[in-house]
Amino acid sequence: MNTTSDLAPPRPAPAGRVDPPTRPLVDACDLTRRWGRGSSATLGVDGVSLSIDPGAFVAVVGPSGSGKSTLGAIVAGIDRPTTGSLVVGG
Repeated sequence: MNTTSDLAPPRPAPAGRVDPPTRPLVDACDLTRRWGRGSSATLGVDGVSLSIDPGAFVAVVGPSGSGKSTLGAIVAGIDRPTTGSLVVGG
C-alpha cells in the first residue's frame, strides 16, 4: 500500500531557472458575429471575450440558439467575427 510518506518529495526547480510566461492558446476579445443589417440583422455571438490556456479543458454550454456553434466556428477559423479580435496559437 502506498501512502504519501512512501512517495519521493517533488524535486525543486534548478536554481536561477525561470519558466517563460505562457501565452493563451485562444485569446478572444469582444467577438461579435452578425448576419444582415439594420433591424433585420441576426446576432449569433454578442461581445464574447475569453482566454484559454494551453492544456485547458473548456466546455461551452447553453440553450439551443445561444451561439455555441457559431463561437466554435469562429475559433476554429471556419467563420470570421463581424467585430472583435481573435488570436489562436499565438
